[in-house]
Amino acid sequence: MNNLSGYSYFTATAKLIFMGFKFHSEIDNNIEKWINPVTNKKFLIKKSTGKLSKDELLDILKQADIGFEEFINY
Repeated sequence: MNNLSGYSYFTATAKLIFMGFKFHSEIDNNIEKWINPVTNKKFLIKKSTGKLSKDELLDILKQADIGFEEFINY
């Protein structure tokens, strides 16, 4: 899982957009709601100016119903 380190909020969300995920709404200045286009499931992403920790990224991927291998290899 070393490949999960080094992602920023911007690069992680850009990759999700590339994969077809959609921004839904902003809950407040620090939290966004996104949608998985396949399952229609909504999930939250906390905005960050620095690098995301592995745990933060894994939490996003879990909420989005996507595996880390699929995310890394997409």
